[in-house]
Amino acid sequence: MSSVGAAVIVCTAAKQTDVCEDKMGVLICGGGQTIRVRDAWYGSTRNSNCRGDTARCNTLEKANKSIIRDLKDRCNRKSMCTMRPGNDLWGSDPCPGTRKLLRVDYDCK
Repeated sequence: MSSVGAAVIVCTAAKQTDVCEDKMGVLICGGGQTIRVRDAWYGSTRNSNCRGDTARCNTLEKANKSIIRDLKDRCNRKSMCTMRPGNDLWGSDPCPGTRKLLRVDYDCK
């Protein structure tokens, strides 16, 4: 199960999920498994349901090591993790004037 916006994701294998800027996202691993964040991107894309102005910006920035470390500290080895993506979490605005998304690759172990 995966959705955009206010998201609850039940994870059993490698997953990729999008959480819209300023919406609460929840990652969940079931069956006694825990989350392992693999990678992340932030920005806007034509394939997003976050209703950004993709005519102005169609860019996803790959997370730097500091952001990945923060996401891992926040989520790894937990069965549930919440996050609310925004420019303050990312440290910059890759697409000024449009709604963005946080795309997270993770799995459950």
